[in-house]
Amino acid sequence: MKEVVGVVDWGIGGLDLFTRLRAPRMVYLSDSGTAPYGRLCAASLLRRFEVLERALLERGVTRIVVACNTLSTILPLARPRVPTSGVIRPTLAFLNDSNFSNLAVVGTDRTVASGAYLEAPAVVAQRSIQPLGALIERGEGTCSRRVRTVVAEALDGLACNGLVLGCTHYAAVRAEFERHVATIIDPVDVVLDQLSYATKTPVRDVWTTGCPATMRRAAHAAFGVRLGPIHVLSDRPEIRP
Repeated sequence: MKEVVGVVDWGIGGLDLFTRLRAPRMVYLSDSGTAPYGRLCAASLLRRFEVLERALLERGVTRIVVACNTLSTILPLARPRVPTSGVIRPTLAFLNDSNFSNLAVVGTDRTVASGAYLEAPAVVAQRSIQPLGALIERGEGTCSRRVRTVVAEALDGLACNGLVLGCTHYAAVRAEFERHVATIIDPVDVVLDQLSYATKTPVRDVWTTGCPATMRRAAHAAFGVRLGPIHVLSDRPEIRP
């Protein structure tokens, strides 16, 4: 039986990994119909993962890739029913085997509060840029004055020679980060290096708990991705921060 890979994120950030991955069959699940993950507590994130896992299993998924730093923070607490990996543990292993020094991490409130990336000795500072993911979801990019202001304010006074993008959305505005820091480490690049698939024409299904039209616009604005049919997952119990 061919492996079916499920890729999950709060919104469209994980589409960068999803569209570059070449597994035979893949299912993407955007959970933008719920509160931004960066504002949820660990218990709420864990419950949300359980809901999403069940939905993916019902769609034949045999392996899950959590393409979301915030949701990855609770994976050590989860008991997944199929092989599951996030983006933080592979990146920590990569950083520990590299010669980087004096790195900083930018991410959501929850990712920064977890301190997960501080396990890498090269990481000496963290900054939260909670509004940035929402701006990218609304289709704002490097041409947006607000995006430039948010990034500049977050990095103000941050002395580092490398930056870890601790949110998959941030790859959409990587050029803006490169205006301030020369070396960028994108966890998605690390994860893709470890997933050995080479299918020429993968079968891809896309689901969302949010609005398909909004997702379609955001995907194109952020990553230049033109999505086909987007299915709506209507079973989305409300979770408050």
